[in-house]
Amino acid sequence: MRIVIINYDHLPQADWLEFLVFIIACGTGNANFPDFPFTMVQLGAKKTAYDAKLVLSKQGNHVATQEALDIRVETSDMVKSNGKYINETAKGNVAKLESSGYKLAKEYHSPGHHGYDFSEGDTRDSAKIVVPVIEDAVTYLGFVCEDPLADNIEDSDWVRLKMSTSTTLVATGLKVRVLYHFRYCASTVDGETLYTDPVTFSIK
Repeated sequence: MRIVIINYDHLPQADWLEFLVFIIACGTGNANFPDFPFTMVQLGAKKTAYDAKLVLSKQGNHVATQEALDIRVETSDMVKSNGKYINETAKGNVAKLESSGYKLAKEYHSPGHHGYDFSEGDTRDSAKIVVPVIEDAVTYLGFVCEDPLADNIEDSDWVRLKMSTSTTLVATGLKVRVLYHFRYCASTVDGETLYTDPVTFSIK
């Protein structure tokens, strides 16, 4: 199912502001998404406050510099909340997703178990997981969850692994002879990819 990228923290300041203006314009009066957690008016107010702090920051006001950073963090959290709402509401409808102004995540077809390599880690409670390459990946991010998964997979208790710049990820704190589910995604120059379908593994 297609989704939009909800995290834009990596964008440089100018690109982030341009993106913010764009999604405010796309979200204003958008009938596809009538109940945003945060309204476009609220986002607009945050942008106005951010712009004002930037002016002071450029004049050498260090307090304003920190305040601008704080506002960006707050605004980013609002953007993420709205992005989650967009994905939940659109249910994979590409036209609706695109109308939001958010960028579509890349499609990635999970290879199943093919291409994975699970092996013992450096400690008894760890495992090394080599994953298939994702095109244009900058970093890889994996998640593990103890069996069973929840009916809604997103409600499962996924534990985030340490990010890696290679295709080798390490899971620690595992229990022997317990079934685990694993999935991963990649951060690319175009944003995050979709999560792969979960695969299972265990350590002896």
